[in-house]
Amino acid sequence: WKDYRDANSDKILLKFDDYRAVMRCVEEVRKHPVAGDLLMAPGYTERCYQAVIDGMVCRCKPDKLCQWRDKTIVVDLKTTTDTTPNKFVKSIERFGYHRQEYFYRKVLSAPENAIHVDAFVFVAVNDTEPHCVDCYELDQEWLDFARDEVEPALADLKRRTDQNDWKSATENCVIRVSPPSYMKFKGQYSL
Repeated sequence: WKDYRDANSDKILLKFDDYRAVMRCVEEVRKHPVAGDLLMAPGYTERCYQAVIDGMVCRCKPDKLCQWRDKTIVVDLKTTTDTTPNKFVKSIERFGYHRQEYFYRKVLSAPENAIHVDAFVFVAVNDTEPHCVDCYELDQEWLDFARDEVEPALADLKRRTDQNDWKSATENCVIRVSPPSYMKFKGQYSL
């Protein structure tokens, strides 16, 4: 394996079992009536887009930017342990998918690209069998949360870049932390 890996260092190498698992995921996504159509629609796959926003070069690389049913759609493929809505919504918050969508829309709509995105679809696929597939679109409330997080982060990045200031905002203090509320009731309830 080591010799083969070294001889093919410019390639992504998978062990056979990993390859089979990936191909089963791919097959389930292709069979899904919406996800399969979106990923096979005409468009661009993993194309990098760039825009200057507030003097900073910003980039995004959608998994797919396509035309589907006369609309411009960004498709983002996510592997997850559970595609059900009540679980995937936690992934959205935990991994910041709402911030990703907001930022991608911002870069794509900038004058350099002038792409109006009609919809942004997250295709969620279970990374273990049976590789369930579900498609999600975030509502405006998610994008409002994202705006309130991304815009100050971009402003802070701009300020730090302009001033070459990369110090922690809390470097001159000690921060007291408390356990999260879910830990306070851990073990107190049972079925």
